[in-house]
This record gives sequence, structure tokens and C-alpha cells, in this order.
Amino acid sequence: MYQAVADNIRGCDMCQRAKQPAHAKRVPLTNMPIQDTFSRWHIDIIGPFQALTKESYRYILIIVDSFSKWTEAFPVRSESAEEISKILHREIFSRYGTCHSLVTDRGQGFASKLVVAINQIYNVKHSFSSSYHPQANSVAERTNKTIIQCMRTLVHENQLNWPELLPGILMAFRMTPSASLEFSPFYLVFGKEMNLPLDTSLIPKPGINKNLVHHIKNVLDNLKIARTLATENLKHAQEYQKLHYDKNTELPTFEIQDQVLLYSPKVPVGLSSKLHRKFDRPFYIARKGLIHTYKLRRCSNNKELKSMINANRLKFYHPPDHRRDIGATDDDVPRQDPMRIVPPNFVQPPQNDQQIDRNPQVNDQYNNFADADVQDDPSRDIDQNKTYEISRILKSRKNKGNQSF
Repeated sequence: MYQAVADNIRGCDMCQRAKQPAHAKRVPLTNMPIQDTFSRWHIDIIGPFQALTKESYRYILIIVDSFSKWTEAFPVRSESAEEISKILHREIFSRYGTCHSLVTDRGQGFASKLVVAINQIYNVKHSFSSSYHPQANSVAERTNKTIIQCMRTLVHENQLNWPELLPGILMAFRMTPSASLEFSPFYLVFGKEMNLPLDTSLIPKPGINKNLVHHIKNVLDNLKIARTLATENLKHAQEYQKLHYDKNTELPTFEIQDQVLLYSPKVPVGLSSKLHRKFDRPFYIARKGLIHTYKLRRCSNNKELKSMINANRLKFYHPPDHRRDIGATDDDVPRQDPMRIVPPNFVQPPQNDQQIDRNPQVNDQYNNFADADVQDDPSRDIDQNKTYEISRILKSRKNKGNQSF
């Protein structure tokens, strides 16, 4: 009885979709590779903000260098691909040169054909974060948080002067040493600290050495040393962050054909967010991706989702129609593991080359064995009721000295 009740509760469809897992653990942290200055830019858009007219600025386009944390912020009127591509061309690529890659979310402005064309012209690799998983673009997301905090502190009560605050906020960003790098973005870019009003008024102007070549060599040597130290500091910071993040994590155990529920926080228009079921209807895993991501297909119509899904948004689904009801016959007992059921029209992923036996003699032996007539042995028939009873005994537990099933 105990196990039957547990199985029925576990297989409740509405309960699985409405409730969060009680002991869910995140997947381990994966650090992005460290690249040189202006090799990888992280981009995001924050807003909308208060605007005086429809033609006024309503959003901020944030662009952050992954290594030096050099930050650019541009007020824009919309999230359109036209404005994004213009800024990339006029303010980023023309000023800092072509980068190796861009990292963004899956917003419509970033995934448009116009931005794709700009990236193809400059031969830039465009990487997208998985849906509803902003941790993959954490460099930009963390910068967004700090910029919003600064704007909230300085903005007027009518909240209309926020575009005027951006230059001062960016100046503070660029002159402040990073906790992970221990150098300021300005120093890692220019090889010297930013001059402040106090420097120009009290400190005498340093004269350039008469030997110009020697002076340039000293500046470049100092910049090289600073960037090397910053790289080492960033590595140590990543190791420290991963050590603490991974204390309560575990590797995902999802396999191909597993049925799962997808965490989907988006609330349909007209419905309450408090009563919205956070998990979408069952999917099955069609393919594994990189860094704990999966390609999903719907169990109902076999439709594939466009983007890869991070494992933190998934949980196992227990189909309600694979519970054993009291008084069920042998034909009602499921013959398969309910977590390994092949949905209709399942697309089998390509096999690994190591799994394919390329010895024709071995294959012929297996084919001959498969073609042979095999007679059923009645003595080997499995009694489903006995199988179920054995399963109940194995899953039973003791409660205050009494054996509970």
C-alpha cells in the first residue's frame, strides 16, 4: 500500500507541473575561457525606462569586454536590430577592431538577419545563451545590475534624466579596479591609470623621456606585465568561485529518450503569475549538447524546440498512465521503464563511430543469428504479478519497525 500510494502521488501530472522540486540541485559551474582584450564582447539590453516622448531614449545597450571589463553603454530608442547593428559598426568595430566572438541572449534584435549579416561581414562568431538562462551571459548581467543601482541612486524623481547619468557612471566603471582582476579596465587597456581632477591640479605633469623609444618600451612592458597578472588573478578568481558554487551541485543524469518537464516562467497574457504552473508539458530529450544542455522535442507532436535547454530548467517527468492501479491485470502492468519510453516518431540520434562494429564477419554472425527461428520456451514466461510483487518488496521500507509497501 505504501509504495502504491507513493507511485500514484509521484505520477500526478498537475502536481509535477505546479510544484518545484524540494531538493533540486544545480549543475556544476563551467567557466568561460579567458581571452585577450577586446576578443570577446558580452552584450545585453536593459529597459524600458521612463521617456519624455515616444522619440526619446527608452533602453540602454550594454557592451562589456570579457577580459578587461571595459564597458560601453549607449542609450537607444528601441531594441531593433537596426540600432544594434549601427552601434556595433560605428562604435565598437570601428573603434576597437574586429573581435572573435559576441555573446548575447536570444532577443529578437540580436537574432535578426541584419545583425547576422554584420557579423558575417566582420567574420565574428555570434554565441547565444540558452533560453531563460542568463548565467551564460553573466558578464553583461552583472554589469547591468551595477548600472541600475547607480542610476537608481542618482536619478531625479521624474526619472527622465537617466541618459545624462551614463557618462559619469561609465567613468567610474573604467577607473575602478576589478575585484577579480585587481586592475582597473582603464589600466588594462591603456597601460596607465586614468587622470582624475586631483591628478591634474596637484601632481606635476610628468615629462616624456627624451628617448621616445625607451619610453614606449617601458609602457608596453608594464602593460604586458599587468595583463599577465590580471590573467592569473582572473584564473584564481574563477577557481575560487567554482569551488564555492559547486558545493551544492551535481552532474545531470538525463539521457536520450528521458521524459522531462521544462521550467517556463513566462506567464500568458491575462493570467496571474501566482497561479501559473511553472513547468511546461512533457518533452523528451532528443540530443545532448555542450555544457549540460539538451535538445528537446514535445511528446505530443514530436515538435523540436529551437534553442538548447540548460539542465537547470529540467526535471524528470513520471507519466501518470504508467502507475499500477489496484486490481490491475498483467496486461495493465507496464513492460518498459516509464522513464525510457520512446515517444511517437522518435528521431534516433546518430551513433558514435566507436559503437559501430565495422567487422563484416561479426555483423554476418549477428545477422544469421537474428534470421534464425527461435522457439518460445513457455517455462521462461514472466509472471507480471510476481514481477510487481518483487518490485514492491524491493521498494518497501520500515516505518517504526513495521514493513511498509
